[in-house]
Amino acid sequence: ATGFGVARAIGRDRAPRHGRTHASRGSDGNREQGLHWRLQHLRNRINETRRCPLYRQGRAKYLAKTLRFSLKDQLSFGDSLNFTACGGLAFRSPRLNFSSCVAAVFDQRDMNIYRFLERAIGPGAVFLDVGANIGLYSLPASRLVGAGGRVLAFEAHPGTYGYLCANLERNRAGNVTPVNRAVGAFAGPVRLHYRPDNPGETHVARDGEAGETVEQVTLDDYCRAAGLARVDYIKIDVEGYE
Repeated sequence: ATGFGVARAIGRDRAPRHGRTHASRGSDGNREQGLHWRLQHLRNRINETRRCPLYRQGRAKYLAKTLRFSLKDQLSFGDSLNFTACGGLAFRSPRLNFSSCVAAVFDQRDMNIYRFLERAIGPGAVFLDVGANIGLYSLPASRLVGAGGRVLAFEAHPGTYGYLCANLERNRAGNVTPVNRAVGAFAGPVRLHYRPDNPGETHVARDGEAGETVEQVTLDDYCRAAGLARVDYIKIDVEGYE
């Protein structure tokens, strides 16, 4: 009902060297493997773009934007790339982050959710973003709640949290408090399983999955300690851990 559905969250890209590493090893087999991965990645991005209702309003435009961003994503040097979205906000993102591509192509991570936020929250509101990723909901919410409002952005993965903090700083979002914690039903350590093929699908590790240990808090405990008298809106997107 919301186009792409709820945004994928939590993760950092450590895999941009996928294709480049294969190609640099010199063997024809590895070059073919790297090329196959690049083409599959591009095909997946195009298919996801076509599923969005907005795509039907400008097929050629959105397809071209998807191709440009995907090629930039694959060919950029380093582990990250820059783009603008959400009405001119500046973002730095880990590569291969699916949510970043969607926001860059359609200007919002999910336009229907953003339109709902515009109706649901206003100046002075308190907004909790659980699974904040690089800030694709926190920063638009920052504008909506204004100087008298407050946004708490919870991002568990240390690498993604670094991108979140950098994006808050570059957009001067002083009413957003970044929190490097997972959120769940209990306070204590949990393990995060990292997805290198799409950092946004990094999630609390299930039985048998490897992961790195991070700290988890409960919303009740954290909000009480932060002195929040009320919460107006909670967005949660934590890859099945909701």
